[in-house]
Amino acid sequence: MSALALNLALSLIPLFLGAPSVAPERLGIEEAETKILAFERAASPTLAKDARFPLEELTPKKVWSRLGVQVFRVKKGNWMYRSY
Repeated sequence: MSALALNLALSLIPLFLGAPSVAPERLGIEEAETKILAFERAASPTLAKDARFPLEELTPKKVWSRLGVQVFRVKKGNWMYRSY
């Protein structure tokens, strides 16, 4: 499960427990890159130390407002077109 999907799943728990929901905060590009690098390093410990994931956000406004999730895609490099 991707880190972003896990984030979404965890944010839905209060809805099922009856707790008041808290609006999620959007990740900035730099924060998303940090989280994605951590995720990929956990999955592949041999990932190069200088690996970078230059991202662009693809999240449509309706998706964010209805689901509170974001979609990022790697713009260049070996991981080009990979989405998170």
